Amino acid sequence: MADVADCPVVAYAAKTAGDGKDFEDRVRPGEWIHYALVINIRDKGDTYPTGYVKVYKNGVLRDQDALDAYGITPSNTDAPLRIGAADATSYFKGAIGKVAVYDSEVSQSRLAAHYGAMSADLTRSAAGT
Repeated sequence: MADVADCPVVAYAAKTAGDGKDFEDRVRPGEWIHYALVINIRDKGDTYPTGYVKVYKNGVLRDQDALDAYGITPSNTDAPLRIGAADATSYFKGAIGKVAVYDSEVSQSRLAAHYGAMSADLTRSAAGT
């Protein structure tokens, strides 16, 4: 079994063939991290003809790319949304505190506020208040 430090946090926006946009961050034991993944197929234009994917870490934009750069055109499928697992044989060895799914893009300021609130809750819990 891999040590938690060897198990990265990974997010994908991928095609069935497995190619697509992903990111990978290492996790330090005991560290709480706030991630937000945005897949936006509504705001299209010359820069993002099929939409874009954004990744936020602790309220800060970490990466943004056009989906078409990876040949991704999102569509409805019967594939499951997986959180904490890439497939049926792998999983995140750690705790996942909260999950939210929105039907519109959440602003960076709101994501920063979510991270700030989570950090404050963790500080209060650690202090026993």
